[in-house]
Formats: sequence, C-alpha cells, structure tokens
Amino acid sequence: MVGGFVSAVLSCVAAALAFSDIPDRVVTVAIVVGVYAARGRSLVSASATAAMAWMFLTGFLVNDAGTLTFSPADMVRLGILLATGLLGGAVGMVQSLRRITESSGCPAPRRPVSATWPSRPARSEARRMSGVCRGPGPI
Repeated sequence: MVGGFVSAVLSCVAAALAFSDIPDRVVTVAIVVGVYAARGRSLVSASATAAMAWMFLTGFLVNDAGTLTFSPADMVRLGILLATGLLGGAVGMVQSLRRITESSGCPAPRRPVSATWPSRPARSEARRMSGVCRGPGPI
C-alpha cells in the first residue's frame, strides 16, 4: 500500500509538471496506476491505488487546495482509474500465473547415464514421481 501511495503522489506530480490540460493529466495518472497494478499483482492494492490517485487528481490537479468534488466528471475519472488499475492488476496476475505454470520449480527429469536404471532414483526424480512437484505451487 505504501508503494501505491507513493505512485499516486508521484504520478500527480509528474502530470502537474508535464501537462496543463485535465485529460492529459488523467491519462498520465491512469498509466502509472495501471503499471503499478500490473507489478503489484493484487486487485485490492490496485483498487486502493486507483482511489488514492483519484483523490489526489481531483483535489490538486482538477480543483484547487485539495477540494474533493463528486460531479459526474469526477465519477468518470474515478471509473477510468479503477478500470485501469483493475485491468493492470489482472494482467499482472495472469503473467504471474503463466510464469508459475511454465516453470513449476521442479527439476527436469534426468536420463540415466548408463543403459540400466539405478536401483534407487535420484532425489529430483523421486520428488517428481512422488507428486511433490505436480502443482503450480504458491503464488
């Protein structure tokens, strides 16, 4: 959550320094929220980051002196940031699961050097045959 707070603040600072138009600022903040959410791989932290970014965006970049408003345009901006955050979080989770399933953490089975099988399989082969390495493991 600290990383989400820092990214929300820094995205608003960057948007304020780089752009004067509100739509450009919203796009900048939304991109940072989406990238942070994809790296964080948590839908809860993605939603919280989007909500914090919306508060900073509305309070300091759209309005003056930290005033939060709840006009229809503000709700659209909140929806954009939430959608971007949740989409980024979902993409990050899918990439993480794909990485886990592609490499299950188990060593590849080794072929015996000689033509005959040893009387007792090697430790990695025994783990693989016992079922320890079947699942994708912890996320």
